Amino acid sequence: MELHFITHNPGKIASATRILKEYGVKVIPFDIPSVVEPREYDPRKVVEQKIAQVAKNFSEPFMVSDAAFFVHSLNGFPGTFTNHMLDTIKVEGLLKLLEGKDRRCEFRQCLGYLESNTSQPKIFEWSVSGIIAEEPRGVFEQDYHWSDLARVFIPNNSKKTLAEMTKEEHDEWRENVRPSEFDMLGEHLTKG
Repeated sequence: MELHFITHNPGKIASATRILKEYGVKVIPFDIPSVVEPREYDPRKVVEQKIAQVAKNFSEPFMVSDAAFFVHSLNGFPGTFTNHMLDTIKVEGLLKLLEGKDRRCEFRQCLGYLESNTSQPKIFEWSVSGIIAEEPRGVFEQDYHWSDLARVFIPNNSKKTLAEMTKEEHDEWRENVRPSEFDMLGEHLTKG
């Protein structure tokens, strides 16, 4: 089966490709520049609105995703506005905001899938918790990193940021936090 992934994020594409391959699904990256990123706090609402936009002009089965990064002591900031935060104040600005504060945080992923000739998407959600490092550590340049937050996010039960992990360590960590939203979709597709 081939499935279009409406995104331009290479990290998301790499993750989806690696995981969905196990379910016999070939991921076809497909960017639609006209899709407007909704300004919602809830990643599920963002995904639902993206699906509605894409479905107007796209008839093949497709998936869209959205991620949110919630810092508990900052009342959930930046949430779904993570890319905007990274473009403006960057990781360094986030660290400044966290001086003297609780550093617990959580990534939430939401994946929406729409089959041809259906109007109701299937939604799959996943989250992983951790803490934010005191300073950026490691290098954000691997295709499996989704954003520069890899340099400051330390998953629970780890001492390293995602960017400090070798590919093997990163893969092992991903295995330990499965099933991901892509696994949930894969299971849905193979049961159907």
